[in-house]
Amino acid sequence: SYTEKPYLLQKQFLKYIFKQKQKEKYLPAALDLCKFHYLYSEALYSDLYLEKSKKPQIIEFQKKYKKSPLLNFGIFNYDVNYYASQGIIDIRQFIKSKKREESFALIFFNGSEIETLSIEKPYYKIVEQLKGHKTLTAVLNSVNIKEADADGFISFLIELNLIIPV
Repeated sequence: SYTEKPYLLQKQFLKYIFKQKQKEKYLPAALDLCKFHYLYSEALYSDLYLEKSKKPQIIEFQKKYKKSPLLNFGIFNYDVNYYASQGIIDIRQFIKSKKREESFALIFFNGSEIETLSIEKPYYKIVEQLKGHKTLTAVLNSVNIKEADADGFISFLIELNLIIPV
């Protein structure tokens, strides 16, 4: 994507500058902010227009699915909802007041705004593997999730065109 190169440069610069200034304890939050804004901008500039399906979608577990260009996802060092709701963050205060905990997020355009959704790790692993190479059943088996446990999540992704059949 056209925003990936600047993101990678920003990431390298942040690592360098925080190490130089001996402020490495702030680096995870700074990198999270950088990643969040990159994924947000990717969602903002999606080439496709998101439309909710008008009719209920049947999940075809034997089909192969892939992530649509509308869907962005990432792993964060802190709860991603902090970044989505707070706007400008004072990193020093943020580090003092927030507990570091791994967070898994989907960031996408929902038709009217950019949405950030925190999800559990197994569901993140599903999205991560949806590359069009394996059937949905094979993906679910690889992360030890039963079809019945994932059908609500998969239906949500299909309804918003966040994943598409290959």
